[in-house]
Amino acid sequence: MLDNHNALKVIRFIENERKNGVGLRKFEIAMKDNFTKRKGRAPKAVSYHTLGNLLKVDTEDGSLLKLDSVKRVYRFLQQRNFLPLSDPGDPLGRATEFFETINPDYNKDHLEQMCGQYHMYRRFWLENNNSMFMRSFLTIYPNDLIGAYRIREYQCWKDYKYIETSTGFLFPSGKSVLAVCNSKGRTTVKFLALSKLDPHSANTPIQSFSGNGIASSDKPPHTGFGFHCRRIPKVEEPRNSEDMDSMQITFEEMKAEKLDILKEIIYYENYANVDFLPRKELYELIQTNNF
Repeated sequence: MLDNHNALKVIRFIENERKNGVGLRKFEIAMKDNFTKRKGRAPKAVSYHTLGNLLKVDTEDGSLLKLDSVKRVYRFLQQRNFLPLSDPGDPLGRATEFFETINPDYNKDHLEQMCGQYHMYRRFWLENNNSMFMRSFLTIYPNDLIGAYRIREYQCWKDYKYIETSTGFLFPSGKSVLAVCNSKGRTTVKFLALSKLDPHSANTPIQSFSGNGIASSDKPPHTGFGFHCRRIPKVEEPRNSEDMDSMQITFEEMKAEKLDILKEIIYYENYANVDFLPRKELYELIQTNNF
């Protein structure tokens, strides 16, 4: 049976064969030799070009399951008992088990309710200026092919000639949902703890969440940051970060128009930076700009 896991194994097998020096043309001939003819017609194998194209398929969108060529390759590999030998295991499953805790606040049902698009707010990090904040575009979506939930953030700062797309996986753990992300080009790794999901329900779409993050790139120290994400109406997903302009927001604009978001950022920011301040003190700090 071709399920999500086995479809991915097909791609892994072809990739491993190519890495081990087994050319796709040789694999194509082996498939033709092992497919039975159908009423005088040539066996319907998978061509050299199709095998090459399979390696270019975006495995995140689940389209593999719709490809008849994947089904034929899978049947061939299964009949020849190749798949068990080439299966590299399930590292994502092992990571999920690693992050599991006793009596967690969240589970996969909550991840399903988090799916959607958000604006992500935090301090602007490309300048050493505490009075400047930023808004980026974030999306959470299921990957049915591997049975996981993904997170992707787009940043585009044309004035600074900086573009970044970060993608990662979500793991329920304790009182938070953890996200481990890697940027395109593998220049930055991010760790996010998503907390305070609102509403706290496994049956209602999550509208907002806050948390702490840290990005590891360039030279240390790697300073933690607080953030807040708020759901937005669905828009067309950008093909890359260049199609999605990020936004800088001044402190005064945040205080006047997004005071509730500003409070959340500072609250989690002070957790991240150790200097904890109770919520009741935050409003006064914001009013006086003294933070």
